[in-house]
Amino acid sequence: MAFARSKIPALKKRRDVYRLLADWYGEERAESEIAAHTMKPRALGDVLQEISSEILSPDAADFAKLENKWSAIAGKTVAKLTKVVSCVDHVVTLGVRHSALVTELRPSLDLLKNQINQMLGEDFCREIRLTVM
Repeated sequence: MAFARSKIPALKKRRDVYRLLADWYGEERAESEIAAHTMKPRALGDVLQEISSEILSPDAADFAKLENKWSAIAGKTVAKLTKVVSCVDHVVTLGVRHSALVTELRPSLDLLKNQINQMLGEDFCREIRLTVM
């Protein structure tokens, strides 16, 4: 995994800095002083995004992003009536529980597509398809 290998030099540097601090301050104080000489904290979401981008295929990563933000994109009512089924090659497939919902939601597909692209990036979605589940 590239992410784990990229941390090896940082860990070696931290160990070397700790040895220097232990020589200078002593073992007890070196542990608290090392905090001033380490990397700044990062948001957990950013770290998970970086890791998942190395593990997941681009389509799987897009699906995860869309599924996590679907309620905010579609609104509570539409989000309750639909479920993100897939996101492959910029085509989003939404599942609905009844065929009547396909007829009801079809006029709103362009609006949903624009909201998806506005929230997740300009070329995130080219087309939305509806399927009965």
